[in-house]
Amino acid sequence: MIVKKHKACVIQNYWRFWSNYRKISNVVSNFDQFSFENATRLISKKHIINSCNLMLTSLYKYLKLTYPCKKNNIFNNKFTSQDARIFLASFLIKYYSDETLGSEDKTTMTDRQSQNNQVNQNNNTNYIETPSRSNQSNQSNQSNQSNQSNQSNQSNQSNIFNTKSNNSSKKSVNQILLSQTILLINLFKMLKNNHKNKNVLTSFFYGYFKYRIAFNNWKDKDIRKLIEELSYGYWELEVIIKNEMDKEYTDEEQRDQRELIIEEVERQQIQILENIKMIDSKNGLNFFNSYTPLFIERNVLQGVRETMMVAFWDIFQSELEIDPPNYNKLVTLLEELKMLLFCCVPNRMDIHQEIDEQIDMALIVQMIDNNAFDSKSIKEICLYVISQVQRFQAEYLDESLEDFRSNIIGYIDSEIPHSILFTYFFQEMFERLEIVLQDTKEAKEDPLYQAYTKRLQELRARDKLN
Repeated sequence: MIVKKHKACVIQNYWRFWSNYRKISNVVSNFDQFSFENATRLISKKHIINSCNLMLTSLYKYLKLTYPCKKNNIFNNKFTSQDARIFLASFLIKYYSDETLGSEDKTTMTDRQSQNNQVNQNNNTNYIETPSRSNQSNQSNQSNQSNQSNQSNQSNQSNIFNTKSNNSSKKSVNQILLSQTILLINLFKMLKNNHKNKNVLTSFFYGYFKYRIAFNNWKDKDIRKLIEELSYGYWELEVIIKNEMDKEYTDEEQRDQRELIIEEVERQQIQILENIKMIDSKNGLNFFNSYTPLFIERNVLQGVRETMMVAFWDIFQSELEIDPPNYNKLVTLLEELKMLLFCCVPNRMDIHQEIDEQIDMALIVQMIDNNAFDSKSIKEICLYVISQVQRFQAEYLDESLEDFRSNIIGYIDSEIPHSILFTYFFQEMFERLEIVLQDTKEAKEDPLYQAYTKRLQELRARDKLN
């Protein structure tokens, strides 16, 4: 009973595969005679997608029931609802490569015709020749024509189960996809006269799964390109906003019109971000956040950065104004200040230890939690940070820093609100440390400094030998 049931499943899946294969084969027999639009509409029809899906899944089940091979891992691959569409897309890629892949890295019609002629003429064998490049070798030096032609044919004849190439790493995503597409369609055509040859059937599946990997890689690249274009458009709109904001209007009607323009542009920017999330919900916004187009002028980026900084400090100040104050950002900023001080002297562990002891973050958090973060503690921390900045900065900045120190002392003594005090303090300290680090970087790039450090290293090495 079990044997009969198994045999019935085998027969059912085989004939389901074969009947649907003939349907798909008839649909694509004159595929290159259609326009690209008509071809796209044809393979998008529901009954064709269903037939293709039945063809693939039935053949897969048939082979799994009748051709178990522990060494062959193609049966570890799984089918999804998209596989039928992915397979049918191969015909668009082969016959309409200009429209699907674009002009970049596409193969010419002559090359494709040459590749099509490489199908193994003996349909009973279990292998197929890969696309040949013999035409290219024939254009070489005529004196070596015979040897080169033989070498080219030998190197390009390979078993379907050994498709790796030494030059595969140099191929683009488009080239790999087109190569796998041509191979898959050749295998599909072989099934017509070899539909009972399990080696050929298995080879077809192997070719399909290789093609599917190439297709998904190409699709990911295409998604990235689309997101890049959307990101570019977002920043173009940012330039429009910046240009509108720079205009000075005396007429109230013109100012109202500007507000309407900015409102509409911002709405379009929001829509772009929504589209990016829709295209790639997992990594789309991460790519957008890391993308800065080359056409954006430096002053525009600076304007965007300043706007973001103003918004940050406004939020920081408002969080300190609530009752009770929210000191979370303050703790974070103080920790970042410490890291910047470390960066000023990256190799001086003794100074790092000193800074750690004077700015004890665990103690500060404990004081905040217990409402013991008083004016005396605040003054000690602020003045210590100012002293360290003075220690690392250039002398020409000392005078303005001294004025800043006096202002901070005056603010604390007059019990000015912490929201104003800390916003003023952190803004100034971050700006000054940025200058210190930039000056340090420029000094290290100076040839005189480099010669001095090299000579110093030589003297130290000589002292060690002595």
